[in-house]
Amino acid sequence: MSPSRRSILMSAMTIVVGVGWLLNAMHVIPDIDWIWTGALALIGILALFSSSLNRFSYIVGFFLLLASVMSVLRQTGRVTPNVEVPLLVIGFGLLTLTAELLRLPMPQWMRDPQPGAPQAEHPPTPPRVH
Repeated sequence: MSPSRRSILMSAMTIVVGVGWLLNAMHVIPDIDWIWTGALALIGILALFSSSLNRFSYIVGFFLLLASVMSVLRQTGRVTPNVEVPLLVIGFGLLTLTAELLRLPMPQWMRDPQPGAPQAEHPPTPPRVH
């Protein structure tokens, strides 16, 4: 990640934390834990924008944003947990489906090693004691 992009993300994180703290302190919609909700959204945004868009960042980023919205809806009484959880599962399924349909690449760390590429050596497994 470039230093400029890192600086922008750090600024955005600071702003989100400050806004969440202020909303809690001012009792804006007092039944909502703005710090938790903001943290979910912030981590989702970071997943989307901290590196190149790939299957992992797409699914995780948008899922955390969805979880943030669902958290607000649950905390305000508009959605009960027995509805929230199935909606999150459906959302996750839709995200995995769209990631596949959009043919988003897998991140490098999730790819299978190329044939013929040197493999990392693993230390031998110690014998089991019975």
